[in-house]
Order: sequence, then structure tokens, then C-alpha cells
Amino acid sequence: TVSTDIAACSAAIKGLSVELAGLGMTTHIDGPVHPWLIATTTPQAMQNKRVKVLFVIHFDVVPPENEGQLSLRATPDKLFGRGVYDMKFAAACVKEMVASLATTGNLSDHDFGVLITTDEEKGGYDGALNFLQQGWVCDIAVIPDSGYDWSVEARAKGITYVYLTA
Repeated sequence: TVSTDIAACSAAIKGLSVELAGLGMTTHIDGPVHPWLIATTTPQAMQNKRVKVLFVIHFDVVPPENEGQLSLRATPDKLFGRGVYDMKFAAACVKEMVASLATTGNLSDHDFGVLITTDEEKGGYDGALNFLQQGWVCDIAVIPDSGYDWSVEARAKGITYVYLTA
């Protein structure tokens, strides 16, 4: 799912939507150019555009410098390949969490959503920004985007725009 291959990104998003809906989540695909998926544990969350916890994951990867970079290699205890660490592992983990919750109880007892974008490597303007511009809010955003040594950060770098007129 290279960020410049919108057809592949769309296919991946549709597949994830079907899987999460099959586990009992309410899903919606959107995005002006690059598709994004929001899945919530209840239809009310989808209507209110609000969840308590939001898992934010991007499914796109940067274009490879050579063809071999898109090949997955496996050893007995590790996977190596484009996007494995940044951040397809997070999509797999969240999907497994949803599957576990769906089989052990009522998924709608939990108040969370999953946002999966396909343009983070290009800046996030069609994905996360478009999602927020549509009025979505959450109390806590969990963004497991390949941090250092698995520590939790309470803040992150950001962008400040300053316009000066003389």
C-alpha cells in the first residue's frame, strides 16, 4: 500500500472495512483523494462523531527505492519489510484486539474507534486532517507509530504555522 498507489490503498481499506464490520464494528470509508476508514464499536459513535478512545493508524508506506524493498522476509522471530514496523503491525494488533473483544463479550460495551488512513507519508491532509475537519473528536488518541523502545509519550512534535506581514 504505497501512498502513491491509491487503487491499492483503496482495496486495502475496503478489505479492512469488511473485516472490522464482520467483527461487529460500524464502518465508514471516506476521503477526498486518499481513502480513510473509521470503524466504531457502536452506530451512535458514528452518528455523534465521537469516541472515548481512538486508535489512529496509517496503512500507507513510502515508495520503495528499489523493487526488493516491497518483499517480505521472515525469520523465526521477526518480519522484515516495507511498513512492517511503520505501521502495519498496529493495524494487525488492533484487528486482533477487536476480534478478541468480539468473541469474549459485547463489543458495544466498549467505546472506541479505529481510524486508518492512507496518506500519512504524504502529510495526512486527505486522511487525518479531513477526518478532523468533518468534526470527529475523541478523549484519547492512541497513535502506535513506531516509537522508541515501546515507551508511551504524552506529547509529540508538531507544526506551528506563523504568518508575518510587513
